[in-house]
Amino acid sequence: DAAASIIERGAVLQELRWTAPDVALVVEKDGSINLAKLAPPSAEPVPPKDQQATLPHLRIAVLRIERGRVGVEDRSRPEPFALALTPIEFTLNDFRTDLGHENVYAFSGTATTGEQLEWTGDFTVQPLGSRGSFALRNLQAATLAGYLQDLLPMRLVSGVAETAGEYRLSLDPALSLDLHLPAVSLRDWAIAERGRESKTSPLAVSEIAVREVQVSLAKREVAVQGLAVKGLRADLRREADGSLNLSRLFASSAQVAVAKPAPVEVSAAPAPPPWRVSLAQLVLEDAVVAAEDRTVTPAVQLALKPINVSVAGISTDLAAPVQISASLGINQGGRLRVDGALHPQPLKTQLKLEAKEIDLSIVQPYLAGLTGVVMKSARLGVKGALDLAQPADAPMRVGFSGEASVAQLQVQEGSTKQDLLSWRDLKLGGIEYRQTPDRLDIAQISLLQPYAKVVIGPDRELNISRALAAPGGQKEAEPKVAVRSTKQEKSAPPMAVQVKTIRVERGLLSFTDLSIDPQFSAGITELRGSIVGLSTDPAKSAKIDLHGKVDEFA
Repeated sequence: DAAASIIERGAVLQELRWTAPDVALVVEKDGSINLAKLAPPSAEPVPPKDQQATLPHLRIAVLRIERGRVGVEDRSRPEPFALALTPIEFTLNDFRTDLGHENVYAFSGTATTGEQLEWTGDFTVQPLGSRGSFALRNLQAATLAGYLQDLLPMRLVSGVAETAGEYRLSLDPALSLDLHLPAVSLRDWAIAERGRESKTSPLAVSEIAVREVQVSLAKREVAVQGLAVKGLRADLRREADGSLNLSRLFASSAQVAVAKPAPVEVSAAPAPPPWRVSLAQLVLEDAVVAAEDRTVTPAVQLALKPINVSVAGISTDLAAPVQISASLGINQGGRLRVDGALHPQPLKTQLKLEAKEIDLSIVQPYLAGLTGVVMKSARLGVKGALDLAQPADAPMRVGFSGEASVAQLQVQEGSTKQDLLSWRDLKLGGIEYRQTPDRLDIAQISLLQPYAKVVIGPDRELNISRALAAPGGQKEAEPKVAVRSTKQEKSAPPMAVQVKTIRVERGLLSFTDLSIDPQFSAGITELRGSIVGLSTDPAKSAKIDLHGKVDEFA
């Protein structure tokens, strides 16, 4: 438009249309870009910013690109990566280089691998900046894996990601970026170890949903309202050499040459403030962990499902409390629940614990190399409050108040497979444990249907001692006692223990002495009674009141 160009003292175009452009962007092996070679070389130095000339006036009423294509090829990767973005649609309305003028644009494109990008907003040339909204849909894990290749320590098996948001970007006078993402979604992600083909992935997740993400570069803040992880599946395996299979997923196999850093001049400018990061709520729903420990024989297998965790108040402010609520199932029937608050620094916790039907026989493979007894069954239950505190200038303090139980205990001699110790139920009520100074108080212990087999052998050795010894028949060497060097350690008193009442109901004791001639054997049945005032205090004595039948008549 010649008339408008004269009136506005600049170049004015009513419409600029570009149909089916095809651009090939190639990154060479040395990192250079082919399009950079199109710019003519210039030996003139760049003038200072305050001396640079202002941009000439330019106005384009409509700038439109239709059915465009951009082909990207990166030859710097170990295996060349290629991707095409088509069709590309771009519209720019009323473009001007005037100071502060907002140029409105709309961009959309689809990659040959299925990803879709939509980008709308406006930008200013003077000062250089932009604001708008964008949406990225159907981002494939295979596309990321194809480009990143050996930069990723793990192998991306599957997954799709989507996000949308708004931004505000300013490059003049300083870099400033504000980003708002209402939602980020990742679906059906699975990862595996590089270089190892397998039909299953050791780590997979059905959905990761992130909501309300706010990022401010100027304020150095990242705030996230919620992070929800649903359907996590993890196969955790401890190999015979002690290594963890999941740790190999994050161990980089790429050999990266580290250059020696150049000397850095110390600047008097103050360091920028640290970033502040906060996550209002983290939720883990219906997670499953299949754990296996191959360092023992037979291997220990542990199924943790379902795992549900909720954590509120996570942030870089370590003085702020974090609220925790978690529950999980353990193997068949076991349940564990934890609720309470955690102060990261200084460390302080106030947690409520509840465990039900925890199968303790799972620890038998760990006992096999230490003792000759076999734990056939035992069910643990715990309910109470756990307090931990780590003062800056004092040892950690631990406290527990509550109750515990061990039901259906059955312990056998490994060599004879005969029952050595058992009971139907053991309950400990009114437990009060405190550390520094160490003290344990138990209000009541109830023992229902206990059974013990005591045999004195011809060599006057107890069967219990023989069964507890390590397999192989060799007694362990007596441990060397380290000489304590400080007066405080020498005068440290042993832990004070006090049990107010022990009650026994329907007990059974089998006693045999093979060291005398004639040999003696007796069975005590219907053992019942109480022990009151049991204590480690030498100044106190306990009262014992036990009754039972010896054999049939006594």
